[in-house]
Amino acid sequence: MSFEKNQKSFESVLNAISEGPIGRDPDGDYVISYGGATFYARIVGQVKPTVQIFSVVASSIPSIPNLFEYLNQVNSTLYFVRAFCYGDQVLIETDINLEDIGPSIFHNLCRHVAIASDQIADDLMSRFDAIPRWQNGKKVNYAFGFGPS
Repeated sequence: MSFEKNQKSFESVLNAISEGPIGRDPDGDYVISYGGATFYARIVGQVKPTVQIFSVVASSIPSIPNLFEYLNQVNSTLYFVRAFCYGDQVLIETDINLEDIGPSIFHNLCRHVAIASDQIADDLMSRFDAIPRWQNGKKVNYAFGFGPS
């Protein structure tokens, strides 16, 4: 299948499952409301396109050795996702081949991102005085991860 057809198919999945209109941020990432939380997705590459699905857990975190040590420790306990620092933000991300994405796979990938985001969000706030992004993007009907505590 061509890149364009795969992209249209992916956008159809997003439109079918999103709890609101699909938007694009200034970086061109899809902004998705799903499971009562805010997720982002992007397509990377055209020859072997990959979909990256991610959350922005926190922002305003300086890139310091303690943060990198913390993220290394977190990554040693995660499955199917990874945590990393990008600029002054910490993201949780997973990826899959564009041609393999469907509603149930997308749901499972978002669930993995949500669980990991829930696991580290409060810790990032307390350890690094970060500004919460994931927690602020959750709604009353949040259904993934561990939910509101």
